[in-house]
Amino acid sequence: IDDEGADNDFDYDGSDFFAIDELDQKQFFNTDSLSENATYVVLTPEEISQYMFECVKKVKETIKLPSTTVRLLLQHVHWNEQRLMEQFFDPDYQDKLFCDANIVNPFKKSPNADGVEDLKRQLSSSPLHSFRRQSLTPSTPSPMIMTPPSSPLINLKPVTPIIEHTCVICCVTKSSNEMGGLKCGHVFCIECWQYYLISKIMDEGISETISCPAKCNIRVDDITVLHIIESQDVRNKYQYLITNSFVQCNRKMRWCPGKNCKNAIKELISPGVTTVTCTCHTSFCFQCGDDGHEPIKCEWLRRWHKKCQDDSETSNWIAANTKDCPKCHVQFLLPVCEALRLCRQTLMYTYPFAYYLKPSNDSAIFEMNQADLQHATEELSDLLERDLTLTQDNLIQMRQKIQDKSRYCEDRRKVLVKHVIDGYNQDSW
Repeated sequence: IDDEGADNDFDYDGSDFFAIDELDQKQFFNTDSLSENATYVVLTPEEISQYMFECVKKVKETIKLPSTTVRLLLQHVHWNEQRLMEQFFDPDYQDKLFCDANIVNPFKKSPNADGVEDLKRQLSSSPLHSFRRQSLTPSTPSPMIMTPPSSPLINLKPVTPIIEHTCVICCVTKSSNEMGGLKCGHVFCIECWQYYLISKIMDEGISETISCPAKCNIRVDDITVLHIIESQDVRNKYQYLITNSFVQCNRKMRWCPGKNCKNAIKELISPGVTTVTCTCHTSFCFQCGDDGHEPIKCEWLRRWHKKCQDDSETSNWIAANTKDCPKCHVQFLLPVCEALRLCRQTLMYTYPFAYYLKPSNDSAIFEMNQADLQHATEELSDLLERDLTLTQDNLIQMRQKIQDKSRYCEDRRKVLVKHVIDGYNQDSW
């Protein structure tokens, strides 16, 4: 594949998915819109791709390898840049890094490296190459392309300087111009490559771990996939799989579990227990992905659930001492009911949290905050559950009283949660 082919600009939904070398220097999200105390940011699919570009570009500037190779290496170390740097610059570990990532070490001469440039010239002048170049330039832009001048994985190589060769998959004898392979030296016909990649992407849902069909475990890189695959649907699926893998492997990111939501949450700092809210209004715990459960840690909550399963009396007590949120059709009470729900939810998780606490000054403060919130929540609940015949005058008074109590409950809830999170950060618990 020649350098000219690597410079084509393919788009996906208005963004260059793999045009890493041509990224501008702007940040992948606008920090001006974030408050000083922001602990997370919501990323759209386009911003997720931009963030991945920035990660690859940053490492590429240091280790001086093609973007496609850098992305595969980062994927191997779960996007831990520091870990990759340590292993890459360790002369005793570098070869193992490439071996474990199933990538041919570009710093070692491959036994199949001879003849690469000859093949490039051969492909550039062949009728098949012209056909492939036309077929890879559709009327609607394709999603992805990286732009390294020479990828260590993508160079197609002739087996021998003969005119024909038999593909070991379909057993059909074809011209060497219709054959291609990776640096491992295994070659197959382009048609078999297409069927193989489409099956892996569309049927098995694989993108990061597609290896050579000869089962030698050498990874198939992005450029190879995109020069072989012509279908826009397959390309789109390939992009989705790569983006999904990027988020799932990145410990500082998590997909929003909201229905039909394609956003992801990126953690800016690690504040301990964090309930995050997406722009689709879905709230969840960033650490475990379940519903928010502040102030208790995910580990403590799992232990508490196990204890409840083993202790029927505890489950009976919880069922007897909790209430469902009252149903109300008065418009101004909707946010009040939501505040009551949040307070009850927080209180529900304070009980297992208190179970694991050791006596201390901080635990005493927590118990006072807990008691205060519990008392205020009960008062708010009583106000909502009163059966009153309201006139226009006392409706206004009752509304003001309920809203004041609701604001007080929410303030006390925030104080309690902040105290617990501060305790996590200071190792007080």
